Amino acid sequence: MMKIQLINGILHHIRSRIHLYGSYLQVWYYIEILYLMGIFLVVYGKGMAFTWGILCAILLSIHIIRFYFKNETSRRIQLLLMDLHVPYAVSLSLALFWGDGNGHPVEIAISMIRFLVIAIELFMIWMLTDEKIKNDFDGFSQKILN
Repeated sequence: MMKIQLINGILHHIRSRIHLYGSYLQVWYYIEILYLMGIFLVVYGKGMAFTWGILCAILLSIHIIRFYFKNETSRRIQLLLMDLHVPYAVSLSLALFWGDGNGHPVEIAISMIRFLVIAIELFMIWMLTDEKIKNDFDGFSQKILN
């Protein structure tokens, strides 16, 4: 009985601060932007990689700020980002581990961090689709507009 109360208390704590924890998690996407800029550099060249990286970084910054202030649209965007990031991160990480095994130590470290981020993102998908949190985001946005 005590364990259930403890778990409920932890979940309540996370629910009340999901906008804060989610904002911290989203900072990881800057690392992913840098990683993708390297791919764009090889495929499309410097100009396209730089333009794409700057544009994504600006949009991500706006999104993080809006998510922190419990904007309903940002909650939905975050769910979409996580739905796209999870399979992307899993495929990149598994390709590294199933490859020849001669990955650079930095790549291996990033893949390990990706698995942690994936676990957190799956938990956040569950949390952000909770009715109470959906209402909290929508209600907070309405308070600011009025």
